[in-house]
Amino acid sequence: MIEVFFAASTMKAKVSVLRGQRKRLRARWKASATQHGLAYNRLSQSLEGTIDGIRVAVCVVRALRRQSPGWSVGWDTRIEVTATNAFPGLVQVRPSNMETLRSLVGMEDLQLGDPTLDGRYRITSGTPSLARQILADATILDRMRSPEGLCLQDGTMVHQTPGMAIDDLGERIAEAVAFVRPIHTILAALPNRIAAHTGLEHTRFPSPNRLRFVGTIHGIAVEMVKAPSGDGMRILATENRAVCAGLMARIEDRTEPGVYDDHNYLPVYTMDPEALGRAVAQAVAQARTRWTAISQKWSPLAEHTGLVPEPDPDFILPRFQGSVDGVSVTVRPHASARKVFDVMALLPHPPDLTLMLRARAAGGSPTRTLGDVILDAHVEVQTNQPRAARDLLVRDRIREDLLAVLKGYPGSTVEQSRVCIPECAGDPHALTTAVRDAVALARSLSIWPASMGDAAPLREKG
Repeated sequence: MIEVFFAASTMKAKVSVLRGQRKRLRARWKASATQHGLAYNRLSQSLEGTIDGIRVAVCVVRALRRQSPGWSVGWDTRIEVTATNAFPGLVQVRPSNMETLRSLVGMEDLQLGDPTLDGRYRITSGTPSLARQILADATILDRMRSPEGLCLQDGTMVHQTPGMAIDDLGERIAEAVAFVRPIHTILAALPNRIAAHTGLEHTRFPSPNRLRFVGTIHGIAVEMVKAPSGDGMRILATENRAVCAGLMARIEDRTEPGVYDDHNYLPVYTMDPEALGRAVAQAVAQARTRWTAISQKWSPLAEHTGLVPEPDPDFILPRFQGSVDGVSVTVRPHASARKVFDVMALLPHPPDLTLMLRARAAGGSPTRTLGDVILDAHVEVQTNQPRAARDLLVRDRIREDLLAVLKGYPGSTVEQSRVCIPECAGDPHALTTAVRDAVALARSLSIWPASMGDAAPLREKG
């Protein structure tokens, strides 16, 4: 009975000690969480959060320990720290006896020039220049030379120390963060380095760990976004003044370069600033080559009207804007139909009356007559000054030019001070004819100043 009593007393004392240790452990971890701004999970006994931009995760893990004559099971404190902007392929440092498939395939094997370290570690990276910059830091090198060694997975390092941290938890967290701080500093400067090498501007992205750059280079709009998987960047380049909104989100998972919605798409599997600079230059060159081909296609229109194609900010076809025979002309892709254009010519000297003209529907009766058999049969007129409109429209040249537009181009109209021809065929020669007809009508309908003479509104036949 005495032995049972002493055994029970001993067990009770041990349980009391364990409860006291657990209570002190939770109190210290909760205090450390408050000190560092981390979230404390009492059930899993873990901490998570960010310290100076470095992600931190702390927990306790079981660990085997060699003891004579066998093994024992204890607890270690595991602190995982990850630098901001870390990405797959940045750098992997592992002991040579811990090879992984990823470290063996598709990534460059780096040598530091130190035989001891080169023999002890297998170092791979998809961005060698960044990897060498990281591994040249004194803090990283000291850790690599230490007995504990270094195991680095891209921007993440696991700092595992023996024993369940209680009073020294804050010191262990600070030590782990210090190891990754050089990587964090280098990666924090990465967006500015990429911007400098590519000529693009770093902008905010909804996802905090994804980079986005935009800009215009040699008249080519460029968008470059970090791939969803993190393995490099995706580049869109277009001759339009802005990259099509939402296009990148639809195609960024594609791994092959190509042309999508007339945008040049180039996936790049690196985050090296110099390599990205070359890739952006390549994408811009491809877009400019394509735009040169488009300009050559529309050269007949430029030769006959002087209108030069320029990128349209909203459509994948070019637009044209300028002056033809003294008439301001705009040619833009139609809003809802592909490969057709709308032509608009402004009257240089519009008449002082409200005027709306369109082709009369077949079988329709006129709402207002002008007393001209031909016009009343083919033209629908809306005006608040019918006599002035009749005096203007019954002139032979105006009648001829008006019927050429309204009958020759379905849906065309004359609205107050402009001639509109919608949905012209996207052919350079057909579009040239439409522009010339619109310009001729705009000139005919204009009331020219007397100082310009009677010949001002006339055009040469031919």
